[in-house]
This record gives sequence, structure tokens and C-alpha cells, in this order.
Amino acid sequence: VYVPIGNDNKLTSTGSFDGSMQPMIFVPGITHYNVLFDGVTLKWSLGTYSGNTKIVESVTASSSSYKCINYAGGRTDNTNTTAVQNASKIVQPEKNPAGNVNVFPNPARNLATIYLSNDIINVKGLLLIDAYGRQHPVKLVRQVSKHSIEIDLSGLVSGMYFIKVKGENGYKNINIVKE
Repeated sequence: VYVPIGNDNKLTSTGSFDGSMQPMIFVPGITHYNVLFDGVTLKWSLGTYSGNTKIVESVTASSSSYKCINYAGGRTDNTNTTAVQNASKIVQPEKNPAGNVNVFPNPARNLATIYLSNDIINVKGLLLIDAYGRQHPVKLVRQVSKHSIEIDLSGLVSGMYFIKVKGENGYKNINIVKE
């Protein structure tokens, strides 16, 4: 489901937050989302339709709630707190030995680097899917290390894409915006 950032997909807080990783594509099986914020109450509202009925769900997190992980406390530089949220329920991330997957830069124009901490990337197990669910070939530029690869996005249309990365410990998912 695609819900663009706006009235139906918004983050609000009287504190500071980094909405750059706010999702717009909601894929079955993805159960949590990370938003960096300063620990002051953060609210996420998401509105979608079920038939002709609009359903709006809201969740909040703060430095003192179980919905917030990795809170360092006292800092206000937007790098110390991660809210883990789902529009229908709040969950803690799974304890997964595969670690996290990151992509940078994000948004990206031409080249992007995918990094999978604590796991080895299987370059044959990469999937790139657009907002319409269409799969695109992944153009591998080079394997930087066993944990990191560089891909070429230059031939793609601008928009949101979903990357599925296969490691030895299973699949990890991440969104990327192609400028």
C-alpha cells in the first residue's frame, strides 16, 4: 500500500525528529519502522481506506515508553532515539543475528551502497521492486566487501523503491528513494 507523506501519513511532535526514513510504502511482513527523534512525544497518524471507509490509526512514542528503543537521554541532536512503530500495533524489533540493512545515500540519483551489518550479502538474492509492485533488475556495480555492495539506479524512474537483500541469515528489507 502506498500512502504519501501528508495528511494521511504524518509525524508530529513538539520536539525534534528526523522524518527522512518515514515510510510511504507498506509491504506485508514489515512490522516496524524507525524514526529518529529527541525523546519528546512523537505521534504518527496513518489513514487508509477499507472499501469506502477511511480508517485512521495513530500511535505515540516517547523516551519513557516501551515503543521507544535505543534512547540515550539528554541529547537533542536527533540521533539518540528510535521509535519503532506500526500503524496497527507497536512492536520491538526482532533479535535477529542478521543485523540491520542500510542504504546510502537515500535519496539517491545514480549509485547507492547497501550495507548489511553482521551478515554476508548474497548478490544473487537481491530484489528491487517499485511502488507498483513491479520487479526491476539490480545492476551491481561492485561488491565493496562481504557486507556491502554498490548498485546502479541510473536507469530507473524517480520514485520509491523497495530493496530486498538476502543474507546468510535470511532476507532484510529497506526502502530507497530514486531522485
